[in-house]
Amino acid sequence: MSFPSHTDIFSNVATEAKYPLVNGQQIVPSGVGIGRGFNTSLTTTPTAGQGTSLRELRVRDLSDVDKYLEPTETPFWSSIKQGGEVRTARSEWAISHLTPNTTTVGSTGFNGTDNSVAVDIDEPGRITPGSMIMVGSEQIWVHPDGVSSTGLVAGRYERGIGGTTIAAHGDGVKVDILLEAALENQDTPFRGDTAARIEWNTNQLVDIGIWSSDRDRMTPDIEYGSGDKHDARLAKIIVEQSIKREKTAILSNRSAAAGTGYGSNYSTYTADDEWLNDPEPATSIPRTVGGLRYFTPLAYNLAGQPLTASLLELIQLDTVDRVGETNTPNKLYVGGFMRVVLNSLFNDNRVTTVKDKVYNVVWNRVEMTWGYLDFVYSRYIPEAEAYFVNTNDITKHWYKGGSPKEVILPSNGPYKRSRYTFDWTMKFRKTQCRSRIYGISTNMDDYANLAA
Repeated sequence: MSFPSHTDIFSNVATEAKYPLVNGQQIVPSGVGIGRGFNTSLTTTPTAGQGTSLRELRVRDLSDVDKYLEPTETPFWSSIKQGGEVRTARSEWAISHLTPNTTTVGSTGFNGTDNSVAVDIDEPGRITPGSMIMVGSEQIWVHPDGVSSTGLVAGRYERGIGGTTIAAHGDGVKVDILLEAALENQDTPFRGDTAARIEWNTNQLVDIGIWSSDRDRMTPDIEYGSGDKHDARLAKIIVEQSIKREKTAILSNRSAAAGTGYGSNYSTYTADDEWLNDPEPATSIPRTVGGLRYFTPLAYNLAGQPLTASLLELIQLDTVDRVGETNTPNKLYVGGFMRVVLNSLFNDNRVTTVKDKVYNVVWNRVEMTWGYLDFVYSRYIPEAEAYFVNTNDITKHWYKGGSPKEVILPSNGPYKRSRYTFDWTMKFRKTQCRSRIYGISTNMDDYANLAA
């Protein structure tokens, strides 16, 4: 991994914070860098100084430091657009969220005669009470009280609507959800908003203390030369924190259990008014943001089977069925082994001649039925997983006053003390446009072009 020298980083991005002068004193607003609730008056000082007195407190803005990191080390984080500053305690992530308009029949299906059976539906919460549904070629009306936590209530749905033919529909048959219907002069059926339980993505506050000896800094050192050892150490910490941010952005679960109130079953929203609850109430457990894994509820478990090109096509088709072609994911994030597997899947049709001295053996992009798909390697993706993503649906945000800063603190004796701090979150949009594949075989013998 290449990384610019700390001198280059700080000369490019570190600027002494500019705060207003009041009666000759520099005013640092509450909550800036030094910690929320801290408010003091500081005299203007040069950037040089050892932080040995209150007069030499200063703040350096490092908000642009990500631009100078090696993008191959943080490929997911680097590909996400920087959004605006968040000014609320929580961030709504489910912008443009669409509940899918299809589901499937579960283990107990429709009989071929009447409505006497309680029918299992794989995602019953997708069916709004009062909906019309189309199962096969049969149209069915669901009563306002006809949806339960597992499917359709016996006797509370009408078969053969519009002259369609009643027929048996078994496990796995597709259910198309049509427009809701309400009887005249009856109350409109109420159903909780499917987004509210999962919208909150609370902040991730990072606060790291740095304390280095002034004597060490003034002693010639073969590693740092004549540079500032404190700044060199800060540069190292910035790299470490950026890597941790990449891993958090991919793998992290919120304090609430992963998938709470969500997953494939939307019906949990109707139980006990859960859609009104705060998923992360006041707790002694630190609150964390949810990452890509947490906010990608659409998952395909291969259960040890190999990944194939046709499976990738079908997952892309599944996305198009849900949301149309306008926002099909165009990146597949994978770990090292799966990156090798993907390259092998598309090598069967290569043609070379005896005149070829060099030929390309690595595919970074392939054209599939619904557009191009880029293969992106991140060493923080688990080897048996892959994430099908459009990164335009995800943005990263700093909380108010929470962009990365170094704060030089007062100290006693020959030491320089500072804090590196930032407060961030992410927004995930159009959740039905992302998919996770897991349980992929990591056995080389399952892949023809890799088998020994």
